[in-house]
Amino acid sequence: MVRIATSGLAAAIAVLMWSPIENEISARGPVETIDRARQLLLGADPSEDRCRSGFLALLDAAVEAARAGGLSAELRAKLEAARDRFGRSFPADEQGTLALGACHRLLASGRAFELPKEITSIDDARRHIGRLLDSARTLLSENKMEAGVRAMVEAAMAVVTPMAAPLEAAVPIRVHLGVPPR
Repeated sequence: MVRIATSGLAAAIAVLMWSPIENEISARGPVETIDRARQLLLGADPSEDRCRSGFLALLDAAVEAARAGGLSAELRAKLEAARDRFGRSFPADEQGTLALGACHRLLASGRAFELPKEITSIDDARRHIGRLLDSARTLLSENKMEAGVRAMVEAAMAVVTPMAAPLEAAVPIRVHLGVPPR
């Protein structure tokens, strides 16, 4: 019997090891997952795959922090819905974006998300997202879960919200994050 239990444990460990993004939180916690999201989203070598993985890691961290912080079931459900939608269709998923917007309203006393007006370039957007991720990391380290989740939701919204460009043209998400054209 001990032999079977050991084999079962080895199989479970192997399954966890082959699912890096989805299981990263259980292994590292939301603070370290934010670090991974930052590296993937804002690193020097942007690619669509890295941006997708980083964005999903950010949402994973937000879901885990909301659970750990005992935040409302409604907020957790909307975060999980956004994560599920973007897991299937990144970067442009209208329902995922709506779910993130609902999360922001729950965390920001009903206010809708808006990119700050001073963000006028890709570099500005990347710096803003970096500051939000730094803030989320600090807040979670201080056990301020609701404020940390809000910073992560705002960072995620900054990623999926089109930036106004000259002539009011929307900048595609891949350009927004600095991903080179195909």
